[in-house]
Amino acid sequence: MNKNRFRRVFSKRLGMLVAVAENVASQGKQAGESSAAGVTGRELGVISTMTTTALALMVFHPSLSQAQSLPTNGQVISGQASISQTNPTTMTINQGTQRTVIDWNSFNVAKDNTVQFNQPNAQAQALNRVVGGVASNIQGSLLANGQVLIQNANGVLFSKGAVVNVGSLLATTKSVDTNAFMAGNPLALKSTGTNASVVNDGSIQAQGYVVMMGDQVRNSGTITTAPGGQVALAAGDSATVALPNGQGIMLTLTKMRRRTRWWKTAATSSPTTARCC
Repeated sequence: MNKNRFRRVFSKRLGMLVAVAENVASQGKQAGESSAAGVTGRELGVISTMTTTALALMVFHPSLSQAQSLPTNGQVISGQASISQTNPTTMTINQGTQRTVIDWNSFNVAKDNTVQFNQPNAQAQALNRVVGGVASNIQGSLLANGQVLIQNANGVLFSKGAVVNVGSLLATTKSVDTNAFMAGNPLALKSTGTNASVVNDGSIQAQGYVVMMGDQVRNSGTITTAPGGQVALAAGDSATVALPNGQGIMLTLTKMRRRTRWWKTAATSSPTTARCC
């Protein structure tokens, strides 16, 4: 059987058809309802013991095919940072404190455009919360010498051709408490009531960690870390993640239903899907 072929099943929980691998076993029907997809096999890149109530993987909405040129309406909420646009294709964020929180109406990077974070050091963290109600589509370059966190309840897509070169990266659809973040405490990633994806079809390179956490997570591109770096693809309702420095991370899924396998990652993560119904 061709493992790259897919079929559609109806998910009562989602109220819609979802695409699943052809060889995925269903959970079986209860009286009067259609089948929902079960867990599929190959989930490389997960670094912690995970139990999850994630939903079936969904395709991003077609409206994401074209990104806006650069992030819009950035407002520094905590910490210190300045935002400047040196030319029509380049935005620079100069961070003055170890941690900063910036709210954006949108956080998109079009093809051939660049967003550059200049941070105090590799341990510095910038939390970017996207509040405009539209998923983020990164098609160009996202560069940083420190840690960049992107939180968008409507989804985060690193498109084919996207280039991400950062100290570390966290992309999530879950809410992040800004007070806990600014205090350097473990982050409780909580459900926002949406059902959205974090997807990488591009190239992500980091010196430390790469964390992708959402209701569905897929890596069809490449994720590369320096020796000792870690990659976590986690799909679930909520999680706690501790980011003590640019190298080590701890991630625990909560509201647990199903246990999945776990790995310490090699330097490069191959195409991966984290999901279950």
